Amino acid sequence: MGKILRMLVMQDQPNISLFFNVETARFRKKFPDMEIDIDFVPWHLGAGRIIRHIKDYNGPDIVQVGNSWLGSLNRFNCFMDLKGHFSEIDNKSFHPAAVDMSKIPGSEKMPAVPWYLDIRGLFYDKDTMSREGITAEQFGTCGGFKEVCGRLKKGKTRLDCMRQIGVLIFQDISPWIWNFGGDFFTEDGSDTVLDSAPSLEGLDYYLGLVDAYMDRSDDVPDHSRINRFFFNNADVFFTYGLLAATMYMNRDSSGYNGEISKKIGIAIQPAGPAAAYCFTGGSCLSIMKYSPNKDMAMEFLHFLLEKEAQYNFTLWTGYAPCHKSAFRDVMKNQEEGKNVLTNSIEKAHTFPNHFLWPSIENLLSEFCAEILDYVVKNSYKTSFLKDAINRICRQIRYIMNQ
Repeated sequence: MGKILRMLVMQDQPNISLFFNVETARFRKKFPDMEIDIDFVPWHLGAGRIIRHIKDYNGPDIVQVGNSWLGSLNRFNCFMDLKGHFSEIDNKSFHPAAVDMSKIPGSEKMPAVPWYLDIRGLFYDKDTMSREGITAEQFGTCGGFKEVCGRLKKGKTRLDCMRQIGVLIFQDISPWIWNFGGDFFTEDGSDTVLDSAPSLEGLDYYLGLVDAYMDRSDDVPDHSRINRFFFNNADVFFTYGLLAATMYMNRDSSGYNGEISKKIGIAIQPAGPAAAYCFTGGSCLSIMKYSPNKDMAMEFLHFLLEKEAQYNFTLWTGYAPCHKSAFRDVMKNQEEGKNVLTNSIEKAHTFPNHFLWPSIENLLSEFCAEILDYVVKNSYKTSFLKDAINRICRQIRYIMNQ
């Protein structure tokens, strides 16, 4: 009987199981005595499941780790140090944003390897822009973007600038914090700077924008005003993963198709006073210290990081490959959005890899729910933002000082 390599993967894409069906079969041609058993779990259960396996010192050999979890989970000293085993991972062959995502600030160890990137961009309805005589270049700055929103609103065109309430809203809000010169933490991670003037300015700009220009039609219920997806062409602006709307999927994908990419234009989010940043998330892969199959686990990780596997993963899921060469091949036939995606990955910025981020993220989620309630009720004021962020920052500092 051959060995069984176990892997824990987040079930965040309908095609991810199809990808593994094909790729594990390809891997087993090289290693026929190796079975690969993959356990798919929902994202919201992933971190808890990994912690349970850490405590039991038993479970999968390889785990998928969200980039914002790595710092926290690494505190358990549960991951194999992969430094020296993956010489192919460098800034020449892999995107720097992906390489940085798999590291722990201040540590020489390598607890993970990057797997994919989830880049966020600004999308717009081409027909609406054409009808109003507006080009993407006109909203290349925060001032220009606000002016365009005003023109569209004056023409009674509907605008939806956020896509959902909850923790995922940070993917929409964070670029505005960064673009105005703000951040979540100080450089050494010892304090929060969310209440700094630049952070507040960025937050106020974005929330004020949504408050002023979101759809307030009588026939739209409150709970869905900020919960629209790009499949509705009446939505003029929204944020979403860049590859999703620019690619003609070559696999059995039910979510994305060429007709969507013909209707939707994409642009880098407007540059603020500080710079232009694009949010990027993504995932890493780690080998558990207790794994009895470390050598084979490393072989499988090398396989998943090869250009062909990275390329195929993108075709199945729409996520951006970490491998630069695979990235170029994916985009070579995608003229629409090609330059935007290439420029965006150079401006990619991630959530801080802070060991307290999961707890702090929960607090920030509560803050977002509170402040968005004002937005939905059309009663948003900058003073409400300042009061809420000061209260959240006091709680964050309390947690950090324990």
